[in-house]
Amino acid sequence: MTRENNFIAHLDLGPRPWIVGHRGACGEAPENTIESFLLAIAQGAVMIELDLQLTRDGRLIALHDWDLLRTAGAPIVGEDATAAEIQALNVGRYQERSATAPTVEEILDALPPGFPLNLELKCRNADQRHYARALQRAVAGRRQLLVSGFEWNLLRQVREILPDIPIAPLAHESLPPVLVAARELRAAAVHCHHEAMTTEFVEEASRSGMPVLVYTVDDAAIASAQFAMGVAGVFTNYPGALKKGEG
Repeated sequence: MTRENNFIAHLDLGPRPWIVGHRGACGEAPENTIESFLLAIAQGAVMIELDLQLTRDGRLIALHDWDLLRTAGAPIVGEDATAAEIQALNVGRYQERSATAPTVEEILDALPPGFPLNLELKCRNADQRHYARALQRAVAGRRQLLVSGFEWNLLRQVREILPDIPIAPLAHESLPPVLVAARELRAAAVHCHHEAMTTEFVEEASRSGMPVLVYTVDDAAIASAQFAMGVAGVFTNYPGALKKGEG
């Protein structure tokens, strides 16, 4: 079985190209919330991408920024707070909405069973081993999961503790190094910024059996150009609009 066949065996996303909801459908609903995830699913996203951080009390909660100033108006650092302290805040305040940051367990309970999820692991000061163990406990027995992140050392911890989970290292501009890391991690895919993408990179990743997904694409013309280069999928804040543009 090739690596790409292995990716498909773990994540059934249907035919390409893949439209992935970035933090759900965060252009239209508060990011990284149950509302946003469900909206992306309703709009036809084949997978949901979400960010996870480890709280002070060892819970994995959906947060992108290191603090909650932008989303909730609170100068609280996620890794320094408890899950209860974070969940007492309105993380939809920046959109003049009401929303709560969910834990990964709440996300898995709220979404359709087995719906594909891309868990982007965000870790700045938290203990990486504790993070990987918390992830192991939270996703035990759950399939249709892809783990990604810019912290490749954390991904190495995850690979050791969860040897069979699909992994995708993230990169912004450093394309050659991400392929080296991907091969070392036995990655299922690679995720990169769309502005750095080249046909040569997609072809090299493909020769290693790894589909390439790019972020963050909200324009149908840009998405089409990426797909023409061989990119397998795009992360978008507007999955419904992008699907219509690709239709």
